[in-house]
Amino acid sequence: MNSSKSFVDNIVTLDFDDYNDDDENYDEENNEEGSVPINDVKYSYGTMCAIVKYSKTPTFQSLRHRYRHVKHKEQLRRINYGNPSTRMLTRTGEKTTMCSVKSMNAVTHSYTIMPIINMLGELVGPVFICLQEPNGRLGPRVKPSIYSSANIHVTCSKSGKLTKSHIQYLAEKVLRPSVSDDCLLLLDSWSGQTNPEIYSKIFNGNIKCEQLQIPPKTTGVIQPLDRYFFRQWKYFKQKNCDRLAIDDINIDIAARNNVLKMHSLIHNQLTARKFISMIKYSWYSSGYLLDDPGFQVTTIAEASKIGHIFVTATGSTELIRGEHILEMRDMAILCNIGSGQTEIDVAWLKVNATKIENLKPHVDIYHLPNGRAIILPADGRVINLSCAHGNPSFVMSNSFSNQILAQIELYTKKGHYPVGIHILPKTLDEEVAMAHLEYLGIKLDKLTVNQSAYIDVHPDGPFKPIYYRY
Repeated sequence: MNSSKSFVDNIVTLDFDDYNDDDENYDEENNEEGSVPINDVKYSYGTMCAIVKYSKTPTFQSLRHRYRHVKHKEQLRRINYGNPSTRMLTRTGEKTTMCSVKSMNAVTHSYTIMPIINMLGELVGPVFICLQEPNGRLGPRVKPSIYSSANIHVTCSKSGKLTKSHIQYLAEKVLRPSVSDDCLLLLDSWSGQTNPEIYSKIFNGNIKCEQLQIPPKTTGVIQPLDRYFFRQWKYFKQKNCDRLAIDDINIDIAARNNVLKMHSLIHNQLTARKFISMIKYSWYSSGYLLDDPGFQVTTIAEASKIGHIFVTATGSTELIRGEHILEMRDMAILCNIGSGQTEIDVAWLKVNATKIENLKPHVDIYHLPNGRAIILPADGRVINLSCAHGNPSFVMSNSFSNQILAQIELYTKKGHYPVGIHILPKTLDEEVAMAHLEYLGIKLDKLTVNQSAYIDVHPDGPFKPIYYRY
C-alpha cells in the first residue's frame, strides 16, 4: 500500500495496491480495494483495511480541480488509457470518456500484502503476505526458500486472495497487537472481512475502535478517477523521491516502475540474503545498478559466516580450518577441487566431530560440538574425480573417439606415418564432431558446389586447415 502526502491541504490518497499497475485487477465481490482520500491520516493498513483517524469532510471536488493544474502531458508523459470496460470517467453532463479501466482480477491477481505503516513509511506492526500457489499450500521446495522474519507472516491460497480463515489469522496475529482505541478500522465491503464476530471475539470488548465499511462498488467509481487524476501526482512523486532499499542496494524505481513489481519483491527479495549476488547481477543487467557489482572478495573468516557452499581451488594447504568450520551455518557443504586432501582440515573434523554419519557413498555428515553439522563430499579429496567420476561421459566420448580413430588410422595406413608426433587429420576430427552432432539431433546443410568453390574447401571436408585450432 502506498500512502502519499499530498501538497493539497493535508489530503492523503491511500492506494490499496494489491494489483499490478498495468493490469488494473479489481473485483468488488472478491477482496475489492480502492483509493480513498481521507483527512488527518495517522496510520494506514494494507489491502484489507486502513487504521486511520477519520474526517468526514468531502475532498473529491477540490482535489480534482487542483490536480488538474498539476497534470501536464509534456512534463509527466504518463497519461495512460486502459482497455474499454464499464469503469469509465466522464465529466458531468458529457458523453466524452476521459478514462476507462479494464478489470482483470480473475486472471492477474497473484498475492495480497498487508503492511501496517505510519506516514513516514515505517513499519509499525507485522506484515501479512498471502501468496498464490496452485495447490493452496507452500510446498516443500518453496517453503524453505522463503526468508524467515519475526515481523513477516507468509501464507498462501490458490488465488492469492484471502479466505475467511486467512482473515481470522490476520485479525488475531496482526490486528490484535496493533489496534488501539484511537484507531478506525476501515474495512472492505467483502462479508468475510466485515463480519463483526471476528473483531468482537478478538478484541473481547477491551478495544473500542470505530469500524467503517467502504461501500460496495466503490472501486468502479474511484479507480478511473485515480488513474486519470491522482496517478499523475503519484508518478510525479515517484520521479522525485521514491527509492527502494533491499539489503545494501538503493534503487531508483521511478524509471522502471513498470518492471519492478511487488510480486517480484515477495517471491525473490524475501530470499535476497541467500541470492544477493545473483540479484545484483540481474539488476546490473537490467540497468538498476550502474556499476558492475563484480564478485565479492573477502577473507575465509568473513565468508565462513555467510556462505552455504565452500569450494577450495588453490593447490595450497590448510585453507579452511577448525575455527572457520565452527562459524559456518548448519549443513554447509565443504568440497575441494584443488589438490590432494590438504586444503580442508579434514583431520580436525575427524577429531572434533561428535558423530560422523554417512549420507551416501562418498558423502559424510560431520556433527560438530556446537550443534551444527557440515557436509563433506569425497573426504576432502578432489571432488570432480571422486564423486562425479571426472568429466561428463559425452565429453569423454569426444576424446576417446579421437583416440580410437587415430589408432585405426595408424593401423590401416602402415608406413604412411613415419616415427614421430603427428597431428590428427582434420577429416577424422570432423568425423567425430559430426557423429556427436547427430547424437544431439543437430543437422547441418551440405555445401553446394558454388559455396565450396567460393571458400575453397571440399563439399565433404575437411573444412578447416591442418593448423586451425578449435
